[in-house]
Amino acid sequence: MTSLLRCARNVDYVTTWRAGCEEPSIEWDVQIEVTELPRILRTTLESIPDHVPYLQLPQQRVAWGRTCLRSRRKLRIGLAWEAGHWNQSRSIPLQELEPLFAADAHEWYSLQKDANLKKVAGRGRLCELEKYSSDVLDTAALIQNLDLVVSVDTMTAHLAGALRRPVWIILPFHCDWRWMLSRNDTPWYPTARLFRQTTPGDWTSVVAQVASELGSPRLNISRKSGSP
Repeated sequence: MTSLLRCARNVDYVTTWRAGCEEPSIEWDVQIEVTELPRILRTTLESIPDHVPYLQLPQQRVAWGRTCLRSRRKLRIGLAWEAGHWNQSRSIPLQELEPLFAADAHEWYSLQKDANLKKVAGRGRLCELEKYSSDVLDTAALIQNLDLVVSVDTMTAHLAGALRRPVWIILPFHCDWRWMLSRNDTPWYPTARLFRQTTPGDWTSVVAQVASELGSPRLNISRKSGSP
C-alpha cells in the first residue's frame, strides 16, 4: 500500500511502522486516523475533494499493465465481486453474475484476489488478471488499462475512482454512508455510477440492470482518461 500512496498528489512522504520495517522513523505534528479527516477538516458535500485522478502511476508500471491484457478487440471490463469477510453483505456470489457473461460483446478480467472460478459457467470468459498482481500498485496499473470496472463496495471500486477510470459500483440495500441515499452517482468519484439493491439480499434484479446497461446500444464509455 505504501507504494501506491507515494503516487498520491500532494503527498510528501510515506512511511510505515510495521514490525521489522527498516524505514527511519520521523517526527510528526499530528497523528490522525484517515476516517477522521472529514470531521477534522469540516468537509461538506460541496467541499468533498473530487479532483481526480489524484493518483499518478509510474508510466513504466502502466505499460507493464498493458502487456497483461489481450489484444484489444472489445471493451475491456474488470470485475470484483467479493468484499472482505468482515462484511459479507457487500459480496455477490460469482454465480449471480453469470448474466453479465452471456453476451460476447466485452472482454472480462477478474480483479478478485484468490478467486475460485471452477464452479462458474462463464469462467472461460473471465481472464484472471490478479495472477499477475503482487501488490496494490500492480492492481492499479491493471485498472488503468481497462475501459470499465464493475465492482462491489470494496477497495477496487475506490481505486478505480481515484484513478478516474469509469467504475460501476454494485451496492447492497443497506450500504455505507458515503454512498448516501437514492443516488446513482457519488460526489466522491465523478466517473462512478451506482447500482443499488432495491430489496435486501436480492442481487438478481440489480445484476439484471447492470447486464441491461452493458447491452444497451447507448453504452458510451470513454477509452480516454488514461487507458490506451
